[in-house]
Amino acid sequence: MERAGVALLRRATGTDLTVRTDTATYEGTAKGCMYVPNLLRFLWTVATRGEIGFGEAFTAEEWKVEGVDLGNLLKELARSGNNESWFDSVKHLWPGEWFRKWRMTYARLDTEVAKQLIEVAYDVSDDLFRAMLDPSMTYTCARWGTGAKNLEEAQRIKRQMLIDKAALPEEGARVLDIGCGWGGLVNHVASASPSAADVVGISNSPGMVALAKQHNKDASNVRIVETDYRKTALTKGSLDAIFSVEMLEAIGVDQFPQFAEVCAELLKPGGRAVIQVITAPAWSNPVARSKVKRNETFVTTYIFPGSQIPHLEHLLEAMAPFFDCTHTESFGHDYARTLRNWRENVTSRKPDVPETLQRCYEYYLAWCEAGFATELLNVHQVVFVRKTV
Repeated sequence: MERAGVALLRRATGTDLTVRTDTATYEGTAKGCMYVPNLLRFLWTVATRGEIGFGEAFTAEEWKVEGVDLGNLLKELARSGNNESWFDSVKHLWPGEWFRKWRMTYARLDTEVAKQLIEVAYDVSDDLFRAMLDPSMTYTCARWGTGAKNLEEAQRIKRQMLIDKAALPEEGARVLDIGCGWGGLVNHVASASPSAADVVGISNSPGMVALAKQHNKDASNVRIVETDYRKTALTKGSLDAIFSVEMLEAIGVDQFPQFAEVCAELLKPGGRAVIQVITAPAWSNPVARSKVKRNETFVTTYIFPGSQIPHLEHLLEAMAPFFDCTHTESFGHDYARTLRNWRENVTSRKPDVPETLQRCYEYYLAWCEAGFATELLNVHQVVFVRKTV
């Protein structure tokens, strides 16, 4: 029975894994080993929950890695090309799965629901994020290809690159950061452009807004506001630049046209929208082939519920009526390194959080690292200039 279970696991993952249980070791050719104390219980979890169950089982310590880094093991799985596993096919037979998919596909992401989902994603534990991130609390991809020596420097370089691409006026710049997080970018804008007239950061997360206000309390030209991007009280046509750094994934492709309209209304003619967004190539990710949101992974269930990784074309299409795209740059391998740094910080600094939460984040960070390292995921910086006609 156990040997058959190992064969099933190898078929589901598309790799010849070495598997160790409490009773035997089944040698394979892939690097490292999965230790699965109770193989039948583990198989039941992933058979009924698919990839979501794979992550749930790791969080519950139903499997561990031996002799290999977790991220490297997940890269092997990603490289197998088995993106729609047998387990993910089987789980669709369960009635509970039908309801979950229906709810996440057709739920309307209005401003109140958006606020609730952001709180789930970010109001987790300040101690966890302080341990994981650099001192600026920047929770987006850093730029390593520029020779940065550490995470803090790589994040600083990324923020400056975004600011440079915004081409802000020397005097009186008016700037908005949509989804400002803990305020690292607005703080950097205020420091780099001390003559800026108004630097506004907005977020739906009460916890983030509270800390961002603390981080920017000494900057007289910075305002941090808890609001939805669709409800800002800013004057139409008043802004020189809008930043959106890995916020679009939270709203889903169906909101991209509305996002584009809001940006167009707020920006001056010739103003710039500088956007950093995680993307997925449609050939390798069925989610990216469709504009319909499908909540089908561990990460979109437990870490960023309601999120959707778009194809770059979805963004370009939505912005085209109002903007000219003048610059596009991708750097997915920088994200793999950023995620590894975050995971190493979590495991080495031991934040004061429940062990299950720490293991949940270890899996999520390793899973995403594998996606970027194998180019199943990418990240782009795109510059849009508001049309004057």
